[in-house]
Amino acid sequence: MTFGMSPAPCHVFGFSNAPGKLRCASEFHMKVLIIDDETSIRKTMRMALSADGHDIREAADGAAGLAAARQDRLEAVFLDLKLAGEDGLKLLPQLLEIAPDLDVIILTAHGSIETAVEALKLGASEFVTKPVTPEQLRQVLKHVERTRRLTGRVQSLQDRLSSETPEVDLTTEEPALAKVYEQALKAADSPATLLLLGESGTGKSVLARAIHEHSPFCEREFVTVSCPSLSRELLESELFGHEKG
Repeated sequence: MTFGMSPAPCHVFGFSNAPGKLRCASEFHMKVLIIDDETSIRKTMRMALSADGHDIREAADGAAGLAAARQDRLEAVFLDLKLAGEDGLKLLPQLLEIAPDLDVIILTAHGSIETAVEALKLGASEFVTKPVTPEQLRQVLKHVERTRRLTGRVQSLQDRLSSETPEVDLTTEEPALAKVYEQALKAADSPATLLLLGESGTGKSVLARAIHEHSPFCEREFVTVSCPSLSRELLESELFGHEKG
């Protein structure tokens, strides 16, 4: 959450057209929509963000903003909290309905803790008080881009883990195995610790994973431990506990 951030130094520079002058250059580029009913604010923000290479769209009201969100695959939206005759917070859920992965940054000249909390609960990514400097805009988008990049990495890792550990199929035509599977599924609903016994290669780890997938803890990580690498004393301590003396 951001309240009127103080300007921070920019460490990435690029040369402007004017000789002897430097300007901050963005190392990433985003498709950004500015929804604000004040033309001067939109113009100032557009000039600052365009200079950094971002692709900018503008909208003076909620209807135009929603239309722009439907038309383009946006990455970020700067949304004024008080549009002419409109409440920006009411527009926020509609924007996220169109694009659930959209980052919405709320702009307001009258920030308060209560309003900021409400905006964040509705799905806003940032809450910034006016007036906003070009450097503040850069820092906000830099934070948004970093968060989006990390979110993408996490999703990619989750997808890879899901493909590497497919759901276990417990269907069988063997009556004895069917009975074991039935008992396993019943045990999956229990919070008790389970101990599976069997010869090596009989499928204990597969059955353990199936129990995990059908348990109330299926959203948590399934971890396997190589028991042969543990000493008998350590294994007994882990399974049954240890009392000093």
